[in-house]
Amino acid sequence: MSFRPRAPMSEVVDRLHEMSFGVTANLHKWHAFVAVTELGNLTRAASLLDLDQSVLSRRINSLERDCNARLFVRNGRGVALSEAGARILPHARQLLRHVIELEQAVGRDPVRPATPRSEEIGLALPLALSVLLLQPLVQHVRRYHPGIRLKVMDETSESAAAVPGQAQPALSVAYRWGGAHAGDRVLARMQPYVVGPRGDALTRQASIPLGALHRRPLALPGVRSGMRMALDRLLRRDGVEVQLPVEAEAAVTLKRLVERHGLHTILPLHVVMAEIRDGRLQAARLDVAEMPCLISLACPDAIASKPAAIHVGNALAGIVEDLAGQGMWQWESAGKP
Repeated sequence: MSFRPRAPMSEVVDRLHEMSFGVTANLHKWHAFVAVTELGNLTRAASLLDLDQSVLSRRINSLERDCNARLFVRNGRGVALSEAGARILPHARQLLRHVIELEQAVGRDPVRPATPRSEEIGLALPLALSVLLLQPLVQHVRRYHPGIRLKVMDETSESAAAVPGQAQPALSVAYRWGGAHAGDRVLARMQPYVVGPRGDALTRQASIPLGALHRRPLALPGVRSGMRMALDRLLRRDGVEVQLPVEAEAAVTLKRLVERHGLHTILPLHVVMAEIRDGRLQAARLDVAEMPCLISLACPDAIASKPAAIHVGNALAGIVEDLAGQGMWQWESAGKP
């Protein structure tokens, strides 16, 4: 009997019995790491990966524990790589490239996009927020989720309502004054601002107390609005009386009354940002901690787990977070010379 000489084994094969996988054992974590790095935002990365943001956060936290290092640091617009994260990133990208090559070698293409499933989702939001959120939202959906078709309903009131004859919108972005409703996802927290005409002495200050409104003529929404109910409670508590010569629901009407008739009103800052920059209005922060203005996202339980609702909700959260980094929701020097 003759024996063939044993073929030399590669170094990798020769050491297979010694190998033990640690940080590379779960490729989903590295996929999440690279996605967050590329997008710089957890909510957008979650939407891209078709994950709930809490799941993505857990993957990143687990990876940081595996690496015994903080991989990201927060900045004004989202997250950025830490020193350790920047050092690891080239290796993570190389790892995923090799994974793609292996998938392709066995006849799969993990980067080939699946045929998008058409799905319609309704979205109701106030006009003042539509101006800020709708364009970047449409761009995001068209780029990352082309199968989703948005059905947008503009609402002038602070809470989105169903359009007569149509189904209740799946997602509703609304202002909440004083506190969120049960089940709401809070996207941003703002302070109320007292808005006055150009040259107004009251709103020339950076901030004013509630008592400064005593016996001043105001233009406000009706008594059923959330802002009005929250304000009325505080006025009664502090014994502050205001004059109310006119009520109006639409922000555009309230701003016109201030500019042309010298009244004051109370609005979120972003609603009057353009007029402040043009020098037509002024605004001072109202110092009342008990009356925050929240931007909330409401979604019925029946569709909360549907992919379209998750994607659009995550995209909206990311856009609002980006705007926060640009100072959209708070501005210390609003309307000051």
